[in-house]
Amino acid sequence: MVLLANTTLCAIVRDEMMNPAGGIQDFVDSVVPFVQRARIVDTGSLDGTRQYLEDAKKRYAHLDVLDHPFNGYAPSRNVSIQDVTTDWILVLDADERLMPSDFEELGKEREFLPEAIAFSFDFLTVSPLDVNERVDISGNNPRFFSSRKNIFYDNLVFEIPCLRGDPVPREKSKVKIKHFISDARILKSKDWYEPLKRGDLPFATAPSSIPSFGQWKAYNPQREKYR
Repeated sequence: MVLLANTTLCAIVRDEMMNPAGGIQDFVDSVVPFVQRARIVDTGSLDGTRQYLEDAKKRYAHLDVLDHPFNGYAPSRNVSIQDVTTDWILVLDADERLMPSDFEELGKEREFLPEAIAFSFDFLTVSPLDVNERVDISGNNPRFFSSRKNIFYDNLVFEIPCLRGDPVPREKSKVKIKHFISDARILKSKDWYEPLKRGDLPFATAPSSIPSFGQWKAYNPQREKYR
């Protein structure tokens, strides 16, 4: 049942058959049914993610799957949001989730603030060992924005939404995006993000080829609390 009308989910993925939030199958089943359209761009998966998405299209007629060789986060994000036909775009990563009530709340916020062109979010970061909820702020904000304002992404590593080169005006949503991580997050940064930022790791390198991939993609059982 569509809970967020006139909205396209736009996501980029690579090697997501497993991840702390339950993997690509959980992502598709937890998000795609609640939006009017969905567009997922595969940026070079080698672990079966791309094949799964092709099968998922048979179950979800409103899901489009595109291919784009990874050449930085901002260029890949821009591919995912170009030519969207709905008025609104929702951006999520494969290790992030919204609950059904969150989709409903976003729809209400959009109706309550008809002049708004974008909404930013806090992130509820959930690790396997967390006892207390931890709220973080992401630079990749806003995540819910108008497709009619020519918003685009800048910066190869830390994608930053821009409007005519300036920060995007946004409202603050009450919804928190749930971001699930493994207890090897430091290892992920050390082996993946930091080499990528320094230029030591070619963009074409598949995450699944990194030796520690299985550790930082391990399932987080806390996911079951946020269904």
